[in-house]
Amino acid sequence: MIEIDLLPQEFRTKKKAYLTRIPKKEMILAVLGCLVLFHLFLISLTAMSTKRLKSFKKTWQELAPKRERLEGLKKQLSEINARIPLFEQVIKNRVLWSEKLNQLSESIASGVWLNELSLVTKEVQAKGQLSKYLIIQGSCASRTKDEPALIGRFMQNLKEDPSFSSDFAEIELGPIEKRLINQTAVMDFILSCRFKQEKVSGLVK
Repeated sequence: MIEIDLLPQEFRTKKKAYLTRIPKKEMILAVLGCLVLFHLFLISLTAMSTKRLKSFKKTWQELAPKRERLEGLKKQLSEINARIPLFEQVIKNRVLWSEKLNQLSESIASGVWLNELSLVTKEVQAKGQLSKYLIIQGSCASRTKDEPALIGRFMQNLKEDPSFSSDFAEIELGPIEKRLINQTAVMDFILSCRFKQEKVSGLVK
């Protein structure tokens, strides 16, 4: 709808031009002041950020030795964890030498004595592979001249004792040699006890 103002010119309400009353110079100065303040705020914020960044860098550098030690400890822990299965296997397959020596002593027949015990590595003839052996060297003398029987009984006692024979794949009698000591016949013998392959890791190198 179109409105027409029919009042005389002198009675009409005049519109106030507020914007025209504000000087342009003051407006420009006000805008410039705001920009300067904003710029100063940005400079201050940048300076604070730079100072904080330098502080972080300094702290990071001071922690470098500790980080290196921590990395070293982590590496050692990783290596230990990797070796745990091997340690468990060695413990599981360890050879109880005190038990072996005790059973040797209890299995010795009358007239039999031991001269030397040794741990050697040699090839298994049937399989063509290296294995560990417990070599038992001993001697036997008897008034009844039954040295071979006594040596055989000693070997059989070892085979039938599970606490001794359980770690060995086989126990064999080697060559027997006869010699005289003060006109008394003495027979020297060698027993070769081959360890089971899974027990080799439990032997002391």
